Amino acid sequence: MQEETAELVRILRRQHELLQAAVDNSKTKQKAVIRGDIRVLENLTRCETAQVEELGRLEAERMGCVRGLAQVMGIAKEDANLETICDRLGVKERAPLETLRDQLKAVIAAQMQLNRINEKLIGLQLSQIGVMICSLTQSPASTYTERGAVEGEPVKKKGVYDYSA
Repeated sequence: MQEETAELVRILRRQHELLQAAVDNSKTKQKAVIRGDIRVLENLTRCETAQVEELGRLEAERMGCVRGLAQVMGIAKEDANLETICDRLGVKERAPLETLRDQLKAVIAAQMQLNRINEKLIGLQLSQIGVMICSLTQSPASTYTERGAVEGEPVKKKGVYDYSA
């Protein structure tokens, strides 16, 4: 059982490292969105994609490890989670798992907050782009109909960006 617990600790540590890197990337993304630095945003997107893939792999490993520990401890499959495992371990064995659980909760909360902020920043940037397009094409803000035509405008009217070079 010590081997399984040690493996779970290893997996949770790696998940924490990846999530902390994601938080750092989100902070960098925030600055890049504000500056409009497309190159940095593209690089971050590639990095985030790799992180998400590795987190998915680690999550599958973690779930397998939790199921294995639960089976050894006599915990039903549907009740197998970190909490129930910690409840059945001794103080010494559960300490690193509880510490990692708390660290993971904190880093996930930080990531969620940064995601909300970044979502708002990106929304503001898109809104600014819409205003710029409207001012360049001298057309009012518009809404699209279900067929994709601009509501309230003749269908054949083309703006500056509708012509090919």
